[in-house]
Amino acid sequence: MESSINTSYSVPTYIIDRSPKKYGGRQEDFLRRSSAIVEEGVERVTKAHKGEESLKQLYLSLFHEFRGQRQQIAQDHGTPKAEFFGRMRNHPKVPTLYHTILDHEYAEYGMKIKVILKGFLDQMRGTSKRTFEFPTDPNFPRYSCIEVEVLEQKDLMERGWLSPPTLEEINLPDLEYNALGQLSHESLARVKKERKPMYQRLGMFQKFVLLHSEFPSPKVVGQNEHGVVFDYPEREKNLKSLFVRAVVKQEVEGKVYHVYEYLTWMYRDHRTDPHERMVRDSTPILFHLDGLNIDDPAMGDLASLFAKAVLSDEKLLKYKVCEYRKFQAFVMPICRGNASTTEWYEQLLFKIHHLQLNFKKGVHPDLEGFATPSASEYHENYVKGKFMTWE
Repeated sequence: MESSINTSYSVPTYIIDRSPKKYGGRQEDFLRRSSAIVEEGVERVTKAHKGEESLKQLYLSLFHEFRGQRQQIAQDHGTPKAEFFGRMRNHPKVPTLYHTILDHEYAEYGMKIKVILKGFLDQMRGTSKRTFEFPTDPNFPRYSCIEVEVLEQKDLMERGWLSPPTLEEINLPDLEYNALGQLSHESLARVKKERKPMYQRLGMFQKFVLLHSEFPSPKVVGQNEHGVVFDYPEREKNLKSLFVRAVVKQEVEGKVYHVYEYLTWMYRDHRTDPHERMVRDSTPILFHLDGLNIDDPAMGDLASLFAKAVLSDEKLLKYKVCEYRKFQAFVMPICRGNASTTEWYEQLLFKIHHLQLNFKKGVHPDLEGFATPSASEYHENYVKGKFMTWE
């Protein structure tokens, strides 16, 4: 392959259009530096030996360089919390549980997810069964499903999700704690390996603590001719009597990953349909892939998908790049800046095949992936150009 140098550079503008100062407000410099980073990557891949193993090693080398360059850009631009750009999610100072609240600039995708969840919840009406696994791609060659469950407060109590496991329950010697009094990454890894139910319980406890702290319910402080009076009337939409949890599972490189999870709430007031009220009032929280799964096996599978995209023929190229970029978004190996580094790889992969990529306005490929549980639907949208054009 020959390197095709082209200084034009395109990025999705979905977030910037809605929050122009979110990343420091220096978009022109970001585009210029991104273009240079991609061109250097194109040259290195072009000159590299085209064996799959050597390309996987090159991917990992570029990955660590890219995340360092992304952090430098954030620091140079004075971006708030710049130290988190490019920082690995397995860093000792980063929680293994990572999330995105789908409101504000993400609200449109939050609404799309709520509508999708309502569709599954409507299928669950009229049954006492609380957990359903829905195949999302019955004709797709790899396993893909979404597991949806509706939970009451008593379910959380029975599962122990309202309190963290005690040291006596975990029952492992020599556990270590960080400065905040939390289990260290090394100790969490031990708990996950040797006491997996306790690890899962701790994770669910943390998720529900987050949900309640971000969206506190109001308290009843009185009553008038219109009904009850709340201490914070604007929080009425946060009233909760039911919880909705949905886990998206997809097969990647022969392994089934829990690629992401939604958590939100419903309220049954016997006047409005709780499914409709969920769509109107609730906010979904998106939980990303467990941080302890990033090093092994996720980074190895990302490297493999990257190498396959480099070696792809023209017929399968868009599909192979889609497979790579979708999984990189799901893994989210770095705390902040993952979307832009994923786009660097995406641009690089098309450029070495002599295609220039231009993103469309009004869509964001990463968020589209998180709001599309069907792998085949996302692939079709990607390949047919819903998110971008090529020239």
